[in-house]
Amino acid sequence: MGQVSFSDIAIVSCGTLSLDLRYLQKSGFLDARHIFYNTPGLHERPAELERQLIYRINKAKEKAATKNNGKRSHRKWPVEKRYGG
Repeated sequence: MGQVSFSDIAIVSCGTLSLDLRYLQKSGFLDARHIFYNTPGLHERPAELERQLIYRINKAKEKAATKNNGKRSHRKWPVEKRYGG
């Protein structure tokens, strides 16, 4: 089995997982280009969770566009339409 790579992935995660994800980064397993964290505990505040998710996903899209020299990625991310942004 070949080595797994996440180098072309941006992750949007709950801040509660930050220690676990940083451990995986330091161990060399997780080589994600960017990780964006939401505030922990937002499951209790769905409107704020939605707002932060849309914001972080847009940040991830900006990073992807920068990586591709401003060109749109071949992947489509219709998040705003699904979540009303």
